[in-house]
Amino acid sequence: MLDNPPAIEIVGTSKARIWGLNMVEWQTRTFRKAGATGQGEARILIDANTALSPNLVRALIASPNTALTNAEGQIVAAHSSGSSDVVGQTAAPGLTLMDAPTLGGGYDKALRKMEPAYILDMRTEDPETVMRKQFASSYKGITDFVTKWFWPKPAYYVTRFCANLGLTPNQVTTVGFILCLTAFWAFWTGQWWLGFATGWMMTFLDTVDGKLARTTMTYSKWGNVYDHGIDLVHPPFWYWAWWVGLGVTLSGQGLTRPEWVFTALIAILIGYVVDRIIEGIFLAQFGMHIHVWTRFNSALRFFIARRNPNTFIMMVGMILTVVNPMAGVWAFGAIAAWTWICILLTTLSLIVAQFKARPLVSWMDAT
Repeated sequence: MLDNPPAIEIVGTSKARIWGLNMVEWQTRTFRKAGATGQGEARILIDANTALSPNLVRALIASPNTALTNAEGQIVAAHSSGSSDVVGQTAAPGLTLMDAPTLGGGYDKALRKMEPAYILDMRTEDPETVMRKQFASSYKGITDFVTKWFWPKPAYYVTRFCANLGLTPNQVTTVGFILCLTAFWAFWTGQWWLGFATGWMMTFLDTVDGKLARTTMTYSKWGNVYDHGIDLVHPPFWYWAWWVGLGVTLSGQGLTRPEWVFTALIAILIGYVVDRIIEGIFLAQFGMHIHVWTRFNSALRFFIARRNPNTFIMMVGMILTVVNPMAGVWAFGAIAAWTWICILLTTLSLIVAQFKARPLVSWMDAT
């Protein structure tokens, strides 16, 4: 939070609409959410037809007496106490002129990814193109392979649909929570295909609610606690339900669940907690997530033993039960083994980090 935050002043008018909002409303929400909540003389002045990347918005708010210029050298936004007439000019006495790459940089720490700063002009850009660019900007760069490779395209259309309907992120999260509970019940009772269908839909909406919040500027502290609280709490319950469901399924086939599967369950549950502790220690010590430190840590995050990769492994195992009725059991065991392999790798990263020069720098920040 800035000691003396600027106010926000939109210069001019715009007929364009994005995410169900007119540009004046969208710009106002964008800058206020980023910290332009002041009432004094210092203001963020921005052309109504200009959309900035999130890293530019944050950088401009944190840079008093700065003017942002587009590719043609015209000022499209400024952090200034002077007249709004500076917007549209090519010179501004008393202000430091910066282009997008200089002001915004190329690494978005909030979303853990490389994100070249951009300026979009709604007078010449198609709103659809702008929204696709903004949606891509709202995506975390370092996440699991399902979220990264499978969800983006359908999530864009669903996010846009929800925005046009005026749905809130918390409403989407609530639907996801209901699906989460349904998946738990289905797994527990051995109804695997209903479980995977509702479970994957829940994980999909877990992507949508965050993107809806970022694109419509409706994120909040409560929404963050609500969404991430569900994300943090429910995975162990799913793993427990998988163990119970395996017993139900095998019993129905006249088979017995091996005793070692309970040991695997305990290993998964303990591993889930240990993994979070390691991540928390790294964050507390070095001020960044362990998954953005090195290229190796970032690559591991795509497949690390978390909810989505684990659900994928379990689903493959249950599909293979048509060939071998014990395939689901072996998939569960594989999840336990992979959990502790990942813990070993992240623990080694934490140990190595103790001997590195401080402060640690993300490989993306150093690129």
